[in-house]
Formats: sequence, structure tokens, C-alpha cells
Amino acid sequence: MKLLGRATVDECRKKWRDMRDVYVREKREEKKRKTSGSAASLKKPWRYSQVMSFLLPFITSRATSTNMEEERRDDGGRTQPTKRYRRADNKSLSTFEKKLLGAVEAASAPSQQPTPSMSADPDRLFLESLLPALKELDPQRKARTKLKIHQLIFEAQYNYSCDD
Repeated sequence: MKLLGRATVDECRKKWRDMRDVYVREKREEKKRKTSGSAASLKKPWRYSQVMSFLLPFITSRATSTNMEEERRDDGGRTQPTKRYRRADNKSLSTFEKKLLGAVEAASAPSQQPTPSMSADPDRLFLESLLPALKELDPQRKARTKLKIHQLIFEAQYNYSCDD
């Protein structure tokens, strides 16, 4: 839908895609001219080349591997392997992307397993053996039992009796 003579969203997308493709093609041809060393390098650059230069970090030449050699013929009759351009790995992630990546890595990291020395600790094993029975108690009895355990440990630790 056009409003006030302005382009629609689809028209803008198509125009952007076309301009991006022209920029990538110009860069590819510029690189080819530099490597061939021909005098054709006097070609005037595309008029939007400077404005579109922000795309440069995102387009790189990528080697492809296939079971068939892809070739094309240029005007000189020689054959050249086709180069494909792709978006470069974005090394500058946004804060959100960094946090998201950290959360995903943390979730996929193996959870810390207790060390053998921890699981072989007889005191830990004794206390863990009491856990199933403690979980079966109602909240009031559980609280009273925990209090008595604390009292027993306090008396043993400080050689003091609470009954005195």
C-alpha cells in the first residue's frame, strides 16, 4: 500500500536487496580487477559504493566444497571458479546476544557432579540417610526434629547440656 507517493514495504525490501546485490557485485569485480592487473581498473566506482561500505565487514569470500567444479566464463573466454559471498561471523555481539549466549552455554554445560571425596564423606552419607525420613514428617514435627538435632550437635560441640 502506497501512502503519499511513498514506497511500500515490499518495494523497499526489493530496492534494498537490489542495492546490496549491486554493492557485492561491485566489490567482487573490484577485487577481480585488482588481481588481474589489467588497465580496466580505471572504471569509475558505483555512486553508492561509499555509502554502502558499512556492509564490507559482513561480506567475505567463502571457499566452497562440492563434488563438481563450479565455473563460469567471463568476457575474455577464460574460466574462473565461482566465489560465494556470505555474511561474516559477527564478532561484536549485542549485550542481549552475549547474555543469551552465556545462558545457553551455561545450560548446555555439564552440571557439577559431586567429587568422589564428597560422596565418600561418612558424615554427609549419614545426614543424607536421614533425609527420606525427615521428608515424610509433617511441618511441625519436622521443625521439632531439626531443633533437637541442632541441640544434640550444640551439646556435643560445646560439651554443654541443655537439660541442666
